[in-house]
Amino acid sequence: MTPRTPKGRFIAEVKTTSPFGFRSRYSHDQLLKMAVTRGDGISIHTDANWNGYLGDIEHARAYSSTTFILAKGIHRTDDEIRECLRAGADAVLVVGRIPADDLLPHCWLEAMSVKQLKAFPSGVTTVWNQRCLTTGLPKVETFVQARDWWDGTLVQASMIRSSQDVMAGANLFIVGEHLPEFVAQLT
Repeated sequence: MTPRTPKGRFIAEVKTTSPFGFRSRYSHDQLLKMAVTRGDGISIHTDANWNGYLGDIEHARAYSSTTFILAKGIHRTDDEIRECLRAGADAVLVVGRIPADDLLPHCWLEAMSVKQLKAFPSGVTTVWNQRCLTTGLPKVETFVQARDWWDGTLVQASMIRSSQDVMAGANLFIVGEHLPEFVAQLT
């Protein structure tokens, strides 16, 4: 089965909280409606540190049977990836590791560093999160450096407030914390 892909570049992330102090003034359902209505695909958190869980994927799939859904989390095991796919995700974000070959077509890989990015297999969709997942601060290495080393599909994530923050080399981009403001700018 070929995974569904987003219909454009903008992945709208449903995020109500983060371990770095962010708390949305919008409910999960309000953000989900906004994401499905305005995004070219949606990102749903599965990690408890971001107030996510597997049931959120099922809820999003029930809300929209045709929208591309990225399960966003660390996903430390291949079993977690399989659970996300069974729940209705089209793709699963995997942070800092390479999953089994049979799962690769369904995964987006997030590199923790440019060095790790260089070790990823060609042909996979790769995410460059501009935020360090351990501190919440901006990474020392930049999106531009990541793009210099990765010539495949590269997704820009974090710290996007407006379309001016989207880097020229980004094939896709994920907007989460600033989704309501970003969407307001689209109208």
